[in-house]
Amino acid sequence: MMMFQRQLWLVTKQTFKIRIKTLGYWSLVLSPLLIALVVAVFAFVFTAMSNHNDSVVGLNVDQSLVQTLKADKSIKAEYKIVSDDKKADQLLKHKKIDSYLKQNNTGYELKNTTQGNPIDENEIKQVLNQYSMQRQAKTMNLTNDQLQKLTTAPKMKTQQVSSKGTSVGGETTKTANYILTVGLGIFIFVFLTAYVGMIANEIANEKSSRIMEILLAATSPAVQFFGKLAGIIGLALVHLLIYIIVGLISYQFISHDNATFKMIMSVLNGVDFSFAIITIIMVFFGIVMYLILTAIIAALVNDQSQVQQAVSPITYLAMLGYVLTFMVSNSPDNVIVKILSFVPFTSQTLMPARLGLQLTQPYELWIAIILQILMIIFLSRFGLKVYKKNVLQYNEGNLTKAGIMSLIGLFRRENI
Repeated sequence: MMMFQRQLWLVTKQTFKIRIKTLGYWSLVLSPLLIALVVAVFAFVFTAMSNHNDSVVGLNVDQSLVQTLKADKSIKAEYKIVSDDKKADQLLKHKKIDSYLKQNNTGYELKNTTQGNPIDENEIKQVLNQYSMQRQAKTMNLTNDQLQKLTTAPKMKTQQVSSKGTSVGGETTKTANYILTVGLGIFIFVFLTAYVGMIANEIANEKSSRIMEILLAATSPAVQFFGKLAGIIGLALVHLLIYIIVGLISYQFISHDNATFKMIMSVLNGVDFSFAIITIIMVFFGIVMYLILTAIIAALVNDQSQVQQAVSPITYLAMLGYVLTFMVSNSPDNVIVKILSFVPFTSQTLMPARLGLQLTQPYELWIAIILQILMIIFLSRFGLKVYKKNVLQYNEGNLTKAGIMSLIGLFRRENI
């Protein structure tokens, strides 16, 4: 047992060390970060180029409104008194002012220039609404406290009630959970595609170079099978750790007043903690299942030229779970989606999606996780047998036919 563990650790470490030094691995890790960096730089440059000076607004309104606008800090603008409409039109035409606000008998009129830096219509409306309420309150002899009470919105606690029970958080938590699930679905698909190809190439490369005979002379097939899996899983965990570290560092340097940052944080703040934990567990088990399945299929290939043919069905299977995620919201009672949310290889995306939309009960989650664990155990035991039988066998012709014949031979041997 000690010898097995020592050899397993050596194969794991060797697989990890060889792959982590390759340009391909770091291209996989860094390319999304570089793309994000380029997008961030372009966004920063675009924002910097779009940042003009404060808007210059011509005013033809009551003096009390002039004082209110100047005292308001939400609107970044300079104000000039323009008492004549013709003069205001000339100033707008010659870009001396960006906007012109006029008060008339029915309300207000706002003119914005097509160029320059005109004032935001929604911002000025908000100030005008507040000003109008204050004037009406004064007419009704209301105090500021009375006006505050009158305009304060009532507090409301929202709960989602379904056949599965009652949950706190309402639509905000529900939406945040679902957005995270869809985002994870995209991430899982891209992540699996990369690492499925990596482990397939790892096994196919050694098999095509005929080095496997030498390796198996020194170690057992079990050591090679599980060692390579553990090494690739280790690379995947390092990959995730790098992204977490980069995310934490970025959080410290990104402006918290940035609109995009606020939008992302509003989504993350709505995510339920238990939902996040369950999702991480199911995603991890899902990735392990796909890697084991890939290792089994990769043992059937003869050389690198057959790798793409071998991993294509696995890629399609991963895509199935991702695509069906979008059906959960539109068809929450769909029987097929419900069944597939328990089935390993699709449950890692469908079950979190149903959980995010509060369509499941706790025992359903544990059933899905237990089925994932059982599938990992089955694939490990069955996959090792397939690996032992095929790792030194070189099949000619169609890969699918060779795989079927190999499985038939394996079952015949077990029945004997």
